[in-house]
Amino acid sequence: KSETMLKQLFLCRTAPNLFDEHPDFQIDGNYGATSGITEMVLQSHTGAIDVIPAIPSNWKSGRFSGFMTRENAEVSAAWQNGELTELSVKAVRDGDIRIREEKLGLGTIVDSAGNNVEFSFDPETNIATIAGREGETYTVTHFEKQIPKYLEGTNTVFASAAAGFFASDNGGVPKVVDGNAVGYVNNREGVEVGFCFRKVDLTGITSASLAITRFYDSNPTISVRLDKKDGVEIANIKVTDTGAYALELKNLEGVTGKHDLYIVAKGDPYKEGQKYLCNIGDLVYDYKYLNPEYSEPVSYDYEVVSAEYGADGALDVKLAYSGTDTAPKAKLIVGVYDESSNDVLLSSAVYDIESTEVKDLDFVKPQSGAVKLYIWDGTDTIEPLSAVYEVN
Repeated sequence: KSETMLKQLFLCRTAPNLFDEHPDFQIDGNYGATSGITEMVLQSHTGAIDVIPAIPSNWKSGRFSGFMTRENAEVSAAWQNGELTELSVKAVRDGDIRIREEKLGLGTIVDSAGNNVEFSFDPETNIATIAGREGETYTVTHFEKQIPKYLEGTNTVFASAAAGFFASDNGGVPKVVDGNAVGYVNNREGVEVGFCFRKVDLTGITSASLAITRFYDSNPTISVRLDKKDGVEIANIKVTDTGAYALELKNLEGVTGKHDLYIVAKGDPYKEGQKYLCNIGDLVYDYKYLNPEYSEPVSYDYEVVSAEYGADGALDVKLAYSGTDTAPKAKLIVGVYDESSNDVLLSSAVYDIESTEVKDLDFVKPQSGAVKLYIWDGTDTIEPLSAVYEVN
């Protein structure tokens, strides 16, 4: 939408000299355009700094520098293929700096001296919080998303989405009433009436409840069935009043993915003289299951603490070692990767590691491409001893 509005402005309301036309010149159009472009790459009106929150899909790469937020933080950033690759924030005053970016979950932030900065991260909001000091610049040197081990939450299937209304005697069927419940659940001797909730995702379902919004004194029993009106029953309740009824789930072993759930009501035992059974409301359920993207964290003996090119053009690397050997034999691998495809290696070099200070490496800084470092135990066995570190 942001791209469409910007195109309309340039194509329909902009003169050759870039003045806004209304159709006569009107300066607020120029102010609005620049403000809008700024908001596409940086926002801070929701209590946190959002970087590239609304860039068009065809803005594959770009950068900006020195943009100010409402909290008077100065932000500079760059992106490739729609993903942040560089981010620095200068604190104009003391106080918390809040950055909303999911790839800071396991990221690394350093201050202007290259020291690692501690920060908190809330996986629910994807907000990282830094205790900012006036005049200090905080730079993200590593982006990595925090992947939760489990996916869990609560879903609501609204009664207004009910479909497939039926009656076993082909008589009157239920229907949605007042936009929030299924009513006209008729009471007829020996007759099952009901409806369907389409494509309910049952993956990892742990508990569920079904709301009864209106009750008639007619002995209703409600059965919840899988995929068909006469399918396998996964829960049933005896209705005695209005309220949310906890469902005692059963027969769900091995059931995952989306399924149709049939809500089937019947007077049991049938009570003559009462026309309706009850009105049925929303289905609410909780779920929890192992995240397919999750993998157990890997523990490495080495960590690349920092890596930067000095004024002499040499690459200086600082390592941390937490292993048990006093003189570990290892190789430092430095590679240049194509920025448009991290899978394409353009050049590389291998260096022996003799201490945690590796200075003056003769690896020339490339004109383009991403420089990445990692440590192996040797070029024969190639067992990784560190995570990958990208040089800014």
